[in-house]
Amino acid sequence: MRHESFAGPNRVEQVVMPFRFRLIDSEGVDLGPFVSRRQDWKPGERIGRSKGEDMLITAVIEPEQDAAFQAYLVVSRLGEDASKPDNPLGTS
Repeated sequence: MRHESFAGPNRVEQVVMPFRFRLIDSEGVDLGPFVSRRQDWKPGERIGRSKGEDMLITAVIEPEQDAAFQAYLVVSRLGEDASKPDNPLGTS
């Protein structure tokens, strides 16, 4: 579970990010981890990364049984052709 801390004017808050995902592109290239407070991401939704990248989810793929994350999120960077669903791992 990932915890992020940030300070307000007179306080410190912790944000719990319990759900881990792997981002991949339509070619199956691993784009790295994505952590979220949400578990239920769906194709057509947009996500933002701390690097300032906005991405569109085109598919959600179940991982292997022993994976340490919830799912693969297949994404396209906004501005790329993200109109068709993809399944780069060849699974359903």
